[in-house]
Amino acid sequence: MAVFTKKVEYSLEGRMSKLLIDDTIKQVVSESGIREGYVMVFVAGCVAALAVTEYEPGIVKHDLDYLFEKGMGIPYGQGFADGTPYKHHETWHDDNGASHLRSLLLHHSLSIPVLDHEVMLGPWQNVLLIECDTGPRNRTLWYQVQGEV
Repeated sequence: MAVFTKKVEYSLEGRMSKLLIDDTIKQVVSESGIREGYVMVFVAGCVAALAVTEYEPGIVKHDLDYLFEKGMGIPYGQGFADGTPYKHHETWHDDNGASHLRSLLLHHSLSIPVLDHEVMLGPWQNVLLIECDTGPRNRTLWYQVQGEV
């Protein structure tokens, strides 16, 4: 079994900013030379996340943000929608309690099958890197492809 690992740095604006990373995943798989196996993607950081969804404006520019803000009641600010303060703010004296909770409900890693040197995403599946923190951040993603050459 062969293993290929690549580190890629990204800059995001924060507050649920999203970046489509499908092309990078495909590029890394191509560089790896691995014919059959899987690609694992991991974001290093507690308040960034990965999601697999359709990259469609309604979802990306509204629905996902609305889900966390109104549907789940995890707004940015001092506390939950019902007024309960984020205890994280008291512990660390910062402003990103909502950031931690939002990223907890998403993923920090994911695996996608590789077959005949191709990433097996469905026709409507896209992979997003999402910055949940309150301000701009630089993020490191680790891509690891494992399988048979």
